[in-house]
Amino acid sequence: MLPITYIDAGVRCVLPACPERGRLGVAFDLDCGPVVRLALTPQAASTLHAMLGDYINSLALTQSPGSLLSPSEPVSVPSEGVNT
Repeated sequence: MLPITYIDAGVRCVLPACPERGRLGVAFDLDCGPVVRLALTPQAASTLHAMLGDYINSLALTQSPGSLLSPSEPVSVPSEGVNT
């Protein structure tokens, strides 16, 4: 079971990597109101991608077809330099 300390959120956007910082942006809309913006290294983003893939694949083994988590709305991918 997911601990109560985890806050419900939705994906707001993913921004391209910033050459100057060597990081890419990921933002989440928290159900309690604010937006959280994170700057991830490519390695951290790759690790997150792999971990999410493993989790989604494990769901496929335990869920009936068509019942996997699916986005309720499209995920936006703003162009570079756009603030969200």
